[in-house]
Amino acid sequence: MKRKIIHQFSFVVIALSIIVGLFCSCNEVSSTLAPYSGTPAMSDIEIQSGSYLPKVTWLGGYVSVFAVNRGTHAGLDTSLVWLIYASNDGIHYPIKFNELPSGAQDLTAQYGGEKIDSLAEDYTYTFWVMKQSVWSQLSSQTNKIFEVDSLNKTSSYTINADTINISSMNYFQEALPVNLYINITDVISYGPLATVNVTETNRDNNPILSWIINQAGIPDSMISAVGITDGQEYDPNKIIWEVWSVQDSAGTPIYGKNDLISSPVKLGDSFSGTQVFTNYPSDGLQRGHNYYIWIADKTWDGITRQRFAKGYAYATIAVY
Repeated sequence: MKRKIIHQFSFVVIALSIIVGLFCSCNEVSSTLAPYSGTPAMSDIEIQSGSYLPKVTWLGGYVSVFAVNRGTHAGLDTSLVWLIYASNDGIHYPIKFNELPSGAQDLTAQYGGEKIDSLAEDYTYTFWVMKQSVWSQLSSQTNKIFEVDSLNKTSSYTINADTINISSMNYFQEALPVNLYINITDVISYGPLATVNVTETNRDNNPILSWIINQAGIPDSMISAVGITDGQEYDPNKIIWEVWSVQDSAGTPIYGKNDLISSPVKLGDSFSGTQVFTNYPSDGLQRGHNYYIWIADKTWDGITRQRFAKGYAYATIAVY
């Protein structure tokens, strides 16, 4: 009998231990699930790269205003290139630039802005989003600069002279420099044949090469050969592109003695009556490189590349 009582007591103890353990476990799980209240702060505007008509999304919920200003400041002024509005936070992400969502209005002109069809190369734009609760109070605040106040965790804002600091609970902005294609700087021309210039197109990575003949006795601006090497000096081991005129002389090809290439030239172009010895790269010139770009006419000896070489000229450029 005594042994039976001990067994019953042990069973009760074990059962109580299990119940207590489950109770504590439930309390531990519950303590990690604090109730969420309020709207999350606006943040992290994500702008699609590599496009003049980017898709844009953001964190922090739907909004009533989506806008873009030209430059580094946000606001209701003539720098607006697009401002759309939908009441009661009716604008849902993602937004594609220049595509008006259903139920939204274009208010760009109302604030003196001028809508554009697409972003432009080498400009900076500021994208911003705003919730209805703030827009209803700030929609009349023209010609002021909007700024994000990330430390303010309420829905309020403060006006300081020409700047309005708006809580990130209801507003966010992001600047985007548009630079899809290469830029060229430090163009320096050498050689007696011509003054050589190289300019970017803002449409691809294939610049425009042009020249003005300086050498006496040259009847026109035509040349017979053109080439590019990587670096600031001619290097036969780093040729990027090379094209020479070619003509037949009793079955023997003669190179570089027929002036038939006229200015300007888009790098990578093809020319009748020439032979390409090195093909131009399909993706064009590259950022972070220096290049040596040369031209020659039929008076060049085909060998000498010093600055004084007759019939020869070149330019060095930096690409960024």
